[in-house]
This record gives sequence, structure tokens and C-alpha cells, in this order.
Amino acid sequence: MRELQSIRADINEIDKRMRKLFVERLNLAREIAEYKKARGLEIYDPQRENQVIEQNTNELEDKSLEPFYLNFLKSNMEISRAYQHTVISESSSDD
Repeated sequence: MRELQSIRADINEIDKRMRKLFVERLNLAREIAEYKKARGLEIYDPQRENQVIEQNTNELEDKSLEPFYLNFLKSNMEISRAYQHTVISESSSDD
């Protein structure tokens, strides 16, 4: 069995990578918000979100993790929607 310190060090490294990916994801969410605003599209697209959830959960190898992974995906999408609302609000106040 590995030492707790070693396991935590690995988690810290994963958290660093996830932080970078989080920033990348929100930068893309900003682009999506700008695209949707320019075309008068709604931020929330339940069909797209369901497609993303289905595709990604189908690719999950360890099905015992599925409820936790679903929560992770849904949280990411909720954060992206909230950020898109912020982006659109900010750009509307600049107009």
C-alpha cells in the first residue's frame, strides 16, 4: 500500500492538470456564449447536454463510477452555462 503523502502528491498533480483544463473549457464556453449571443441562441441546449452525457458515460469503463461521473459532467455544464450568462451580461452592458 502506498503512503498517504504519495497519493496526495498524485492528486495534487491531477488537480493542476484539471485547473488548466478548466480554464481551457471556460475559454471555449466564452466563445460559445459569444456565438450564441450573435445568433440569438439560448444558452441552455438540453439536447446537446443529454448527448454529451450519454456519449461520455457510455465510454466510462468503470460503471460503478457512473453516478459520480454524471454529477461531475452535470456540474461542469452548469458552471459553463453560468459563465456563459456572465459573458453575455457583461457584453450586453458594454453595448
